[in-house]
Amino acid sequence: MSLVESTGLERRDRLGNSKAIGMRTAWESFFLGSSDTSSKAIGYWSGGLIISTVGQIGLPSLFFEVDGAAASERAPELEGLILDVVELRVEAREGTYLKLELANIGFLEPFRLFTLEVLGSLETYQAGEGTLQRLLEVINEWVDFFRLRVARVSREKIIGLAGELIALRDVIDLDGVEAKIWQGPLGGIQDFIFEKDALEVKTLSTRTGPVVHKVSSLQQLEAPTGGTLYLLSLRLHFHESGQENFHNLVDHVRMQHPFKSSADSKRFEKAVNLSGYSESLPPELTHFDIKSLALFNVQGDFPRLVPSMCDLIPGVINANYEIDVTSQVPIHVPSGQKVKFI
Repeated sequence: MSLVESTGLERRDRLGNSKAIGMRTAWESFFLGSSDTSSKAIGYWSGGLIISTVGQIGLPSLFFEVDGAAASERAPELEGLILDVVELRVEAREGTYLKLELANIGFLEPFRLFTLEVLGSLETYQAGEGTLQRLLEVINEWVDFFRLRVARVSREKIIGLAGELIALRDVIDLDGVEAKIWQGPLGGIQDFIFEKDALEVKTLSTRTGPVVHKVSSLQQLEAPTGGTLYLLSLRLHFHESGQENFHNLVDHVRMQHPFKSSADSKRFEKAVNLSGYSESLPPELTHFDIKSLALFNVQGDFPRLVPSMCDLIPGVINANYEIDVTSQVPIHVPSGQKVKFI
């Protein structure tokens, strides 16, 4: 493969170390399409040249020159990425390169962040460290990091979904209720919005300690006009021998009358899918116990920040914060009785 015509490179001496000022900026500019998208050099690392180009499926990709590698060497398979060892001819000079390309356009933004971190790591490498093995180690380290970050996000969403499904099963009187009340996974300010009232569900997965919940905006604990806002606080303990089965919980709510029509069933499936649910949940998220459940009326001295408070602090337009409801007095709901929201 030759990039002679497309790179337009002027040959420069290889850097004594990998410091390449502007390398990440050049890649991001190329990636976002704010510069010429023909193949071009964006910098050097200790293995040699780094080239940005457009891959076979029209997505941005990178080629890293490596020391001491042969084109016959095989790159490992990594889910979501295309890795390949290839020979390139750049300005009449043959070299061995590792191609790094995204396999699925649906992960374009994570790939951008991932490649920026890889390039940043390579800037610290000294001369003699530019081998294929070292490059693959860096790529693998960042792959593991991003997988863990995604796993953490998925876990938080799944725990939140469990709380909302418990609200639908155990707390909300569903008689006469429509599927559209469930707004949380679909971007609603509160998780459940009724004709006048609203219900926000907060779920903890810590076994002990104060009951502290995260609030994502100033609007989340603001009462609806003419109605009442309630907060359902749950503490769940996820473990493989828990009495509650997540799949059974999903199946139970799926069969309730608000979700029985074709359109409402699709709405339900969209909500659980957006929350990260699948039939292949890891064992540590499949079973859990309900350690506590409390319903609060969000009014009076209930801890919260709302938009009207920003009038006292000019320039503040939003906030993420935490509330401690450990000492708050919940509404008494008789065992087995459900709440009729209006």
